Amino acid sequence: MGIQIPRPFVAYQCERSLVCCKDPIRAPCDPDEEARIAALLARTELGRARLPILHAGFDEVQGVRAFKQVDHDCVHLARSGELGPEPACHLHHEAGIEALAPACRNYPRWVARVLDDPSAAPVASASPDAPSAHESSPAHPEDTIEAVFLLACPTAAKLLVRDPAPFAFVEVTARAFPFAPVRDERAPFALSPEPAAPTADLAAIRQLRHAWWSYLAVRRDDPAHLLHALAAWYVHPLEALAPSDPAPAEILPSLLDGLSTVEARFVIDALENLPDRGPNYGLARWDIWRDLTRPISARDLIAACDIAPQLVAAFLDQLVAFLGLHDGRPVATYLRAMVRRALALIRGADALIARVPFAIDTLFADLFVAATHLEPTP
Repeated sequence: MGIQIPRPFVAYQCERSLVCCKDPIRAPCDPDEEARIAALLARTELGRARLPILHAGFDEVQGVRAFKQVDHDCVHLARSGELGPEPACHLHHEAGIEALAPACRNYPRWVARVLDDPSAAPVASASPDAPSAHESSPAHPEDTIEAVFLLACPTAAKLLVRDPAPFAFVEVTARAFPFAPVRDERAPFALSPEPAAPTADLAAIRQLRHAWWSYLAVRRDDPAHLLHALAAWYVHPLEALAPSDPAPAEILPSLLDGLSTVEARFVIDALENLPDRGPNYGLARWDIWRDLTRPISARDLIAACDIAPQLVAAFLDQLVAFLGLHDGRPVATYLRAMVRRALALIRGADALIARVPFAIDTLFADLFVAATHLEPTP
């Protein structure tokens, strides 16, 4: 059984940005996990004192049971000075790493078992933004564990910026990657949200991902072709099942409109929530807002992409890794959301490059975080 992870993230080490413990990220925890954590806490006096907070500390978030937040922080996050000079998790402090819910232990890793055996029973699943707390059923020797990384984590975003080469998975050992799957992935995958829509099997989804990665490898220095392709695929997403160069005339004028107010708010809020750099973005908030929401010409959009087209392609590589296997939406729906996130990334570069005194790599790492948080407007 191999464990496949994207090459840029092999060296991932948590830098304690703690974005995973704060709004808008919520940590799911089902009743079985609550009972397991409670049993670990009950072993120590400090842990037993934490039990009432554990049992009272849950909300329903979009149908998912998750830890409560207080003033936008997880109820179990200790502020600086409570448990030491730095913020820390009470559950981890009082009962060790095993007392963390699977979503907390794994973050920003989104770990799935890819089923080659169609007779294997799947576990409960959720979207990557609200991962299931259920652990996977036992793996079969022919199954593959595949992990992708969520760029809402600034550390993961920085690693991707530092390695913008064409995308590839690499295999690591279980000893090097002790993170349990939280979801089982298997066909069929819907291609569109229409009733009775055609479906794709696992092999087809893998071929589609590799076709996209091959296309992006060729076009990562060509911002004009890249943007025209994105625009065409937004209009006809299922044509992206065979990635190729669309005619320049196919660019969609509405994609040159500004982001919606909802989209712009997601981008700006994500930037301002970044550790240490939020105040810098806050100073330019309204200028950034104006630039994100104003119309832009195709020429200016291409020029913005040309600031660092390899990094735009790297961001798209990462989004393609979620296609079908790690995102529960139909392929066409996900592709349209992917295009919107990529355009938000490019427009963000255009808005920030002359305003915020960060190096290109730092700026794009921040934009990776912000665009990943984006909830695209249909």
